[in-house]
Amino acid sequence: MKKLLALLALLPATTFATSPEQEIGTTYTKSSAMADRPLWEVGVGAIGAYSADYPGADHSHFNGLPIPYVIYRGDFLRIGDGGGVRGVFIDDNRWEFDVSADASFDAESDDNDTRRGMDDLDFLAEVGPQLKYKIISSPLQSLEVRLPVRAVFSIGDGLEIQGQGYTFAPRLAARQSGLDSGFLPKPVTVFASVGPTFGSEDLQGYFYDVAPKFANTNRPAYRADGGYLGSELTLGASSELTPRLRAFVGGNLGYYGGAANADSPLHKRDLNAGVAVGFAWSFYQSDEKAAPR
Repeated sequence: MKKLLALLALLPATTFATSPEQEIGTTYTKSSAMADRPLWEVGVGAIGAYSADYPGADHSHFNGLPIPYVIYRGDFLRIGDGGGVRGVFIDDNRWEFDVSADASFDAESDDNDTRRGMDDLDFLAEVGPQLKYKIISSPLQSLEVRLPVRAVFSIGDGLEIQGQGYTFAPRLAARQSGLDSGFLPKPVTVFASVGPTFGSEDLQGYFYDVAPKFANTNRPAYRADGGYLGSELTLGASSELTPRLRAFVGGNLGYYGGAANADSPLHKRDLNAGVAVGFAWSFYQSDEKAAPR
């Protein structure tokens, strides 16, 4: 799945989860702690990603998307600050429980030889609760175990929304900020995440089912099972180019060998790779600052 922000989110959250897109609007430097960041930000960004059409696909495509965004760094409600829209119910030195979101690009089946003649894959949105355990947590460093469970919805033409099951994507996520690149005007933040993804039967079927009406000699009918979907590693970096402009770049590697539906005729590759680049420009920042946390 081609994760956006948080997308949705996402993110990301994609999985790309803890994806390059999830750094939109966040600012971590040696001299800026949470108390120095505005309570509100409004801006616009753009994401370009080249990645596989779906997990295990043998075709990749480029997708681009402009993203207006709002960041609110409240005590309970947080929007866009390292994730999607989050209602934070528990937040202490070790544990955080919130509601988060993510999303994935769509894919046209006629542009993919394996799926040609089948229904397109729509834009996917995800939302659900997430539990975090903070192994390390500071303005410059973090290491977290993230346990998100999200319901997945497809959004088709005419904004038709359909449930597509759910996903469980535990991640070990790390961030290091305040690094000197030697050539950029501001310090760099690097981030990484790794972990498996599990999908319900409905979600797996969305990617791997072949209905009898779509079956042919090279693509026999197939009914997907729920279970292990694959594992992903995401690496990325972001930095401020100006006080209001931030850029990011990242890569994603997905391994789907041993997945529950590796024998589907739509599962063509055990290994997928993708890259994403983008920027975010904050054209409004409130004078009021976020409370320290």
